[in-house]
Amino acid sequence: MNDLRGSLEELAERGSPRPVDEVAAEVERGLAAGGGRRVPWMVIAAAAAVVAAVVGIGMARLGDEDAGTFVDTGTTTTQPGLSTSTTMPGETTTTSTEAGTGSSSTTASTAPPREPGAWQQVDPATLPRYEDAVLQAVASDGKTLVAVGAALGSAKDAVVLYSTDGVRWEQAAGPFGGPGFQYAYGVAAGPSGFVVVGSDGPDIGQEDAAVWRSADGRTWTRVPDPGGAFGGSGGQIMQAVAFKGHTVVAVGIDVPQLSPFDGAVWTSADAGVTWKRVRGQADLARPSHEYIKSVAATGSGFMAVGWDHHEVSAPPVAAAWASPDGTQWRRVTVEGASPHSSMNSVTAGPSGLVAVGRTEWAAGVWRSADGQRWNLVPDDPKVFGQRGGSMAMHAVASTPTGFVAVGIASDAAESAWWRSTDGRTWSRQGRLPPDPWGTPHGVTAHGGTHVAVGYANRPAEPNGDPSSGSDPAIWYRH
Repeated sequence: MNDLRGSLEELAERGSPRPVDEVAAEVERGLAAGGGRRVPWMVIAAAAAVVAAVVGIGMARLGDEDAGTFVDTGTTTTQPGLSTSTTMPGETTTTSTEAGTGSSSTTASTAPPREPGAWQQVDPATLPRYEDAVLQAVASDGKTLVAVGAALGSAKDAVVLYSTDGVRWEQAAGPFGGPGFQYAYGVAAGPSGFVVVGSDGPDIGQEDAAVWRSADGRTWTRVPDPGGAFGGSGGQIMQAVAFKGHTVVAVGIDVPQLSPFDGAVWTSADAGVTWKRVRGQADLARPSHEYIKSVAATGSGFMAVGWDHHEVSAPPVAAAWASPDGTQWRRVTVEGASPHSSMNSVTAGPSGLVAVGRTEWAAGVWRSADGQRWNLVPDDPKVFGQRGGSMAMHAVASTPTGFVAVGIASDAAESAWWRSTDGRTWSRQGRLPPDPWGTPHGVTAHGGTHVAVGYANRPAEPNGDPSSGSDPAIWYRH
């Protein structure tokens, strides 16, 4: 962390109110956790090249909430030109307005045939123990779930867990450790098994991208890099990965000596066995600084989302890129791409593409029929939080009953989750139990079960001293 710490010390000399050691520790946690807490933008300016930029987090709870429940107040939101549905009891009803006519109508749809029950947290005592760890992503192949993250204590190794039911988890076997820092950020399932992506290096800002493969999620091998596709000057980090048949696309950032940083893409045509770095794409290396956070396979290719900074010290602006094959990329139009906005996760479902993140410190949802233009779902403060607040969505997944998203509802990192049957109408359902201060960063569907992963801050020490660590956290709903 020497280069990063030096940059932070420079900021401290300019008037940063926080101790360098405290900020550096928070940046390291943010890197592995994908950015769960708000950090001053002066810190992001120094660390944006090596951390998942901080997503805005939450507003105070509204009304009376129990774990997994939110009582709706009857607020209506409107998105021009879209058909609408009245969702399940306790959710927001959306009224459609036909574009150009000014007329509106409200229609009701039948409740989904099987929506899972309330969220439950996996007993932390049953999970493998780490000195200090987070989970960032989770994926399912229909039979096995794989959750990935990083241990942030003295070991600083990648963490990979597997489960068949979302309740009982085991530590996977594989070469996840070694000297320096090994982090696992993303995971995806394909026809030949799983691929995990991340980074490995002697220090923050000096990483190379890293890839692991497994046929069953239980036993893993490290993918070699004889051609040097994973390395380069400074740091290269793979943040997310997606399959389309046997083609695999990984996305992230390239950090040549910390600044400037650009979006980075890698592809594999053989299910992750061999890799090439995508180069020569102007829209991934504009004068601004691109950060690609998530990728999904679509009917017409691949969709990537993230944000950019017009200059390193500027706030992020939501951004999206489309590709027909993973090698040719084009920046596409994002409605509501204003300062302090970011697209943190993207997924494809039967009703189209959905991306989630934040808009001016409120949670944000975008929809697209084809990935070429993204429309912002209208604001509803009771669902997405007040502008200028701290609510944010970290991850979204397509499910048999629609979409589910997880994130944060307050500055104190209070958890939150949302659901939608069609991507148009959303309701905030409350928090993930039992600890409201758990921070979810990934979510997926596993048959009829939903699974979310993240971390939970440890309770205060018996002598009253505040906790300084975190443990992996996993939630499920059957």
